[in-house]
Amino acid sequence: MLFLESKLLCVTTGPVPMGEYLTSLGRADVKRQGADVTLVAVGSAIGAALEAAGRLSEDGIEVEAVDPRTLYPCDWETIVRSVAKTGRLAFVEPGHLTGGFGGEVIARATECAWGSLKCAPVRIAGTNVPIRYNRALENAAVATSQDIESVLRAMI
Repeated sequence: MLFLESKLLCVTTGPVPMGEYLTSLGRADVKRQGADVTLVAVGSAIGAALEAAGRLSEDGIEVEAVDPRTLYPCDWETIVRSVAKTGRLAFVEPGHLTGGFGGEVIARATECAWGSLKCAPVRIAGTNVPIRYNRALENAAVATSQDIESVLRAMI
């Protein structure tokens, strides 16, 4: 088993469940229900995705945010079901575009939900540069919630 940790998440704080807490491998978490567009995000991109979804909901655009939680095994059923429901798919890469997992998500969803798609799926990512270790340069290289919001508005 390989576990990858994002440096951007090292300083993240939030609620911690009391007692034993287990997450099933291969089971996605639908973080937010929506009917207009499916937004799949992984790792450090989840926070920005949810932030963008919150702002879009103020304007009546309902985003279904899906966190696959594990890439292998991946819960393809949940992702495809969501895409079939909304008819639109966007994937937020936590890093740069080239070689990311979003290409696989879009390929699988397109194969399985082709007839449901209202427009071409899109990948949202940072710039195609090596991610730097300097915090300011790292933050400048990844997609922001404003980037996500802009792309989703264009899709709708």
